Parts: sequence; structure tokens; C-alpha cells
Amino acid sequence: MFSAVLLDLYGVIYPDAQNQSAAFVAKIKELGLQIIVVTNLNADLARQICDQLSIQHVYLCQQLGLAKTDPELYEQIIHDHELTASEVVMLDDTCANLQAAGESGVKTVYFGADDCPFAGRVINSLDDFLLILSEKP
Repeated sequence: MFSAVLLDLYGVIYPDAQNQSAAFVAKIKELGLQIIVVTNLNADLARQICDQLSIQHVYLCQQLGLAKTDPELYEQIIHDHELTASEVVMLDDTCANLQAAGESGVKTVYFGADDCPFAGRVINSLDDFLLILSEKP
């Protein structure tokens, strides 16, 4: 179903108060999915986190000059990785970011307690996201 996961860092896997990010990332990799981080964090902190989690693909919005609320960002990622939008799912805790990703055809999952009208699904635990990734089409 999915080939790639777009992950937000801040608010989703950082800060890692429950020490579950490494296991979460490992489980996504076990499913054979490519992980692509999309973040507004500063470059040094983002790279440090991604190095710790062995995530190789990182899109730093400030360096690209594209906001996470700009559909062009997601179109660029899809193009760079030779994906189709239907192969990609994004997990983020900001509804406006999911709106932009959704406009690019990316499937969207909102991580939070509030409602997000632009999300295909709303979850409040990383385990719930893993269940979504494991679902059969």
C-alpha cells in the first residue's frame, strides 16, 4: 500500500519523552517503508535526531525555502524519490501541514487530540500509526 512515510520531527518523534522514537522508526523500517523527515527544526538539531535514528532522508524547510504548508514541498519530495502521491503517507501534528500534503495527493494522518478536517485519519499514539501502516488495502 505505502512505500514511504513522511514524518514530522517536532511534536511527533521529538522530544521523545516516552523513549519510543527509536522503536517506532525501527518498526516502520521493518515494514520496508522509506522514511523521509520533513521539518522546520534547525539543521543541526534535525540532523542530530535523524543520525540517532538512522534516518537518511531529511528535508529542512528553511534550507529549501519551502514551508510545510506549501504543496510544492510535497510534490518535490515525491519527484525526488520517484514516488507517486498515493504511495506516500504523512504523519504530522499540525493540521495546516496536512492540508498542503493532502493537496499533493499524499495520504494524511494527524497526530493529536484535536480534530483535523484535512487528515484522512486522526490518532493519538504512535502505535496507532503503525497499525495503519500494517493495514491491508
